[in-house]
Amino acid sequence: MLKKGLLVLILAALVAGGAFAFDMSAGGGAVLGYNFGGGLEEKGILPERTEFPSFSIGAFGFIDLTYIEASVGFLYNPGDMKVTIPGFGSASVDFNTTSLFFSLLGKYPIDLGFLTVFPAAGIEYQLVLSAKMAGINANDAGDLSALWFRLGGGLDFSLGGGMYIRGTALYGLRLNNKFEKDIAQLFDENRKMGHGIQIRAAIGFNF
Repeated sequence: MLKKGLLVLILAALVAGGAFAFDMSAGGGAVLGYNFGGGLEEKGILPERTEFPSFSIGAFGFIDLTYIEASVGFLYNPGDMKVTIPGFGSASVDFNTTSLFFSLLGKYPIDLGFLTVFPAAGIEYQLVLSAKMAGINANDAGDLSALWFRLGGGLDFSLGGGMYIRGTALYGLRLNNKFEKDIAQLFDENRKMGHGIQIRAAIGFNF
């Protein structure tokens, strides 16, 4: 699925590049976000829910071809595994991950002079490198890797001399990872799709 999604966006970028002139730029910056969980839910009248809410903070670099932005970055996600039982409250334990992410966004820039705005949509794959639960390293951290679909927009503020500041805000939906799928199958539970917001701030340089 990841390969098919990347291929579609690359083909769209090539078509756009063939129909319109495009410029190349590159840069890097910081990324912040909040993930609202996903997880599992037991079947029944009073279903127990297991969620994985977390913040995300990291850095990334990008290459821009006017209608498409490709980026690679590093993320640290401090969060919790939260278990909620209706009528009894909830409890949580530290659940932190570190990961690489690979993102491809299609966008349509609208030039307003020194300011350019753009809607954007694309995919992002987060490859989890390590995970800790209650301070203990988890085995098979890669089972937490997941594919995101993101939608939002951003703006470029020109600083002159080919430099610009870029801000991007995206909302995303996350497909279930292998860990969630395996647990859901083992205990016959329903899977919940994850979702979250992501904000990026970067400095870019036109070539």
